[in-house]
Amino acid sequence: MGKVEGIGIFDGVCERATNIYECWRNMIHRCYNEKYLKKNPTYIDCVVCDEWKLYSNFKKWFLENYIKDYQLDKDLLGDGKIYSPNTCCFVSKEINTFLTNKQRNNTSGHPGVCFDKFTNSWIVHTTISRKSIHLGRSTDFYQAIDLYKRGRNKHVLNIISKYSHLNKNILEAIKMKGGYFV
Repeated sequence: MGKVEGIGIFDGVCERATNIYECWRNMIHRCYNEKYLKKNPTYIDCVVCDEWKLYSNFKKWFLENYIKDYQLDKDLLGDGKIYSPNTCCFVSKEINTFLTNKQRNNTSGHPGVCFDKFTNSWIVHTTISRKSIHLGRSTDFYQAIDLYKRGRNKHVLNIISKYSHLNKNILEAIKMKGGYFV
């Protein structure tokens, strides 16, 4: 048996070149490699559950849940800090980037709404696949928020429709964490 990052226990046989092993090794690496954590501080305090520190346990879950070309995600079903059978799922790159987009330098107090001094109006945008999408403008802050909510809802519903083959719990989590507004 080999160790990965001094934490993970590899109990497989001749499997080190497989997608399963690479996914498991990368997960362990993201949580416990000091150099990686210095470059990617958002992973500080992330952990792998004890069950998944043993490769064969992760492999069993992987084989039951893997979707070709999808990425392992710990944020959608959990709090983003633990890799475990209850907090992980596989999502497309589109869903993963949609859910991880952050609004930087926003001082309005509401995502997607910022004030433009030159036009004396609120600019409304959202980020989809790392691209800023202009949703409109308004001179009224609350109308701008409404524009944002309608635009974001439309995109969330498009994603849910496109990925309707996914588990119902995953689709509900996309709605909740994607910013769907009732």
